[in-house]
Amino acid sequence: MQHVLPGVIRTATRVRVLDEITGIVNAGEWHDEEIILNVAAPTGKAELYGDHTNVPLASYAQDQERRGLVRFELGFQVGKLEEARQSSAGFVAMEEKRNSVTESLEQGRERVGYYGFNSPETRVFGLMNEPNLPAYETAKGKWKGGTFADITADITDMFSRIETSSGGIIKDDTPITLTLPLGFRSALNVANPVARGENSQTMDK
Repeated sequence: MQHVLPGVIRTATRVRVLDEITGIVNAGEWHDEEIILNVAAPTGKAELYGDHTNVPLASYAQDQERRGLVRFELGFQVGKLEEARQSSAGFVAMEEKRNSVTESLEQGRERVGYYGFNSPETRVFGLMNEPNLPAYETAKGKWKGGTFADITADITDMFSRIETSSGGIIKDDTPITLTLPLGFRSALNVANPVARGENSQTMDK
């Protein structure tokens, strides 16, 4: 005889945090083929005033950023016999398959969000290959096993470059998301040796 405990232990999948990194916006209709963002750049140059001169006119240069769409589809089917047998084993087949569909669709969306979708007919980029983002830069040293001074210097240099390239628009009080790869969260736990009193102990000796 066997007794099946209630509940199901589900296999864990990789955490999905893309929406927290980039944010998410619901836009357009499901049947649209493109998402377009209008871009305007002001043009004009102020001239010295003159009583009898023509007033210079300002204008703007317009452009459009176009991005394509990726559609996924996935369904499930549950037969009567399958449902009865799974139920006797302690599973709710419809619930488990619906959960599987949700997981698979979210994984596909997450993958496109990071790496885009390579297709000659559409422009779909992700966080890792968006052409409007600055190019990759390599840190001075490895963060894993790195010192507090090295890690904070890399972060400070990174923010300084962002501030400079933005022309001062991005400042200290601008909300910014710092993203770390899996397994690198502990790098931010490296303590300041001065706060731990290591330098003062060395001087006392």
